[in-house]
Amino acid sequence: MIKIMIVDDELFVRIGLKAALNWEKHGFILVGEASNGRQALELVSRTTPDIVITDIKMPELDGIELIKELAVSHPRVACLVLSNFDDFALVREAMKHGAADYLLKVTIETETLLEALRQVASKLGKLPQEQNREIDRAWPHLERTADFEMLTPAEPREPRAYTFGLPIANSSTATAESSAMRASQPESSRLALSAEGASSGKKLLADLTARRQEPAYLATRISELGFDSEQPTGFWVILLIHDYARVLESRFDGDGDHLNAVVTQLTDGLIRFRQSGKSLCWSSGCWLLGVTMANNAEAAVDANVGDTAGTFVVADDAAAGSPAAIDSDAAAIFLAERVQTALKDYLDLDSRLAYGLCFRGYNQLMETLNQVDAARLTTFYEEPATVVRIGEAPFDSEHMEQAYNQLNSRLTSGLYHRNRTAMDAAWLEFVAFARSRRSDPALLNNYFVSVVGSLQEALRRMSDKAMLTWRFDLAQLHNCTSAVDLELLGGKLVDECERTLGLLGDDRQRDEILRIAEYIRCNMQVKITLEEMARYVAMNKNYLSRLFKKETGQTFQDYVTAVRMEKAGDYLLTTDHKIAEIAASVGYSDIFYFNRVFKSHFDMPPTVYRKFAAARGSE
Repeated sequence: MIKIMIVDDELFVRIGLKAALNWEKHGFILVGEASNGRQALELVSRTTPDIVITDIKMPELDGIELIKELAVSHPRVACLVLSNFDDFALVREAMKHGAADYLLKVTIETETLLEALRQVASKLGKLPQEQNREIDRAWPHLERTADFEMLTPAEPREPRAYTFGLPIANSSTATAESSAMRASQPESSRLALSAEGASSGKKLLADLTARRQEPAYLATRISELGFDSEQPTGFWVILLIHDYARVLESRFDGDGDHLNAVVTQLTDGLIRFRQSGKSLCWSSGCWLLGVTMANNAEAAVDANVGDTAGTFVVADDAAAGSPAAIDSDAAAIFLAERVQTALKDYLDLDSRLAYGLCFRGYNQLMETLNQVDAARLTTFYEEPATVVRIGEAPFDSEHMEQAYNQLNSRLTSGLYHRNRTAMDAAWLEFVAFARSRRSDPALLNNYFVSVVGSLQEALRRMSDKAMLTWRFDLAQLHNCTSAVDLELLGGKLVDECERTLGLLGDDRQRDEILRIAEYIRCNMQVKITLEEMARYVAMNKNYLSRLFKKETGQTFQDYVTAVRMEKAGDYLLTTDHKIAEIAASVGYSDIFYFNRVFKSHFDMPPTVYRKFAAARGSE
């Protein structure tokens, strides 16, 4: 592995370079980063990099002076220079003093960077695939001495050059302002880019819940977030990366730890630049940004979680530290807009953010953490680059049952007829209808689970070998935080159905049995007899009875009962209909007989099944 160090006085340039490619996949490893030449010299002695990627214009010790120093003290280290269009004179001087090559920030692409690194490595006689030295591969050990700096959105921006979609300040004014911010930045804000940095918000919740009786432990964990351990006061902002699955695969080669670390470092820095707090990776594509705000004893803070009447105190930048009371929502919106702008400008990531979870004290802190899974769906139907308040646009829990029943029918019919186009159309129309109604995402999740069950059951009836090849992971549903995600997951479900059918080949039930199965599924509310089905497929009744048992493994009557019970269970999970109404909808006019059959099928009565399903769904 060839060791790389990055030196640039712009934090987001360093983040962009680190996020530009999967370094280890190409035979490189990042061993350090610094914000100026002086810091870089200190790190070189400890990390012995093979290649240093350095900017030219930096405070304290610029890139040219760094190259001169390295030529004397570490002559085996090669330097790759980053420059702007107006730096050609400086580039020539850098090359004269030993720089191996240079790259223009304005035009650089990931492939260009990779090719330049390979050429420099070749000159050193250390092609990535020929590197034999074993070094520490873990990113958590990445050493860095760089401070955090950035321009806040409220300040005027100078024209910027772009590299990897990352703006780089060109003006001397911007550099001076960044330097001033860097000088004022506390040591506690220094961050390491590592997978470990992407702390698990859910692990925090589990820890606090499991050990809530241990005051010393709780105080330590809460302090790690930057909160007052005795009376934690602050708010959460929920961040969701838009189209996370596509971004992960197309730009990060499926390396979730890498993407998590990059986003966590950026958001953590934005929080700590002006306030105290922490960025927690809650789940795939979702971050919880916690901000602590000092409680003013003279300003009443409303005890209700999420109440916008809460007033907090932060340092007033314009008044040299004098306290200024600001509304918690205003502070949350300010942070959300800064995060959204930085993610787009520096990492070219679209995002959606939600705010409105405020807390004062340990109990409210726990309440808000328990609300995150539901609250993160606030932006489910929102477009990228939105900031919304939790609960401001309520969801509709009605009008979806009929659409769901139609979806189930169309998907199963498409499966039986191996019609991929019909299945895709059914799913996309269902999601579009949900969008138009702003249907409750939690309800859509329940419907999706039921759809998966229906398709699995249909496949089982087509062949008893179907589930041996089934590979769809329902756990992916938890990562669906937008209608776009749900659309894509539905497409993956149809993909899996198509793949499973392809593997089955001709090992499926006869068309007559498939036609009967579809008829039963669509007409279960009425009486269905073997004689009627024999006429429906033009077969002898006795022959059909034997054929049906051979093809499905069940008698005709047992099959009809199983279909009705599965549908009844589905209704209990996805609707609040009375049990008598559900019984009638699946063909039972006698509710007492329905209860006996249901208990025989599920080993529990309908009322218990509904409570059990609700408890499972809330976990």
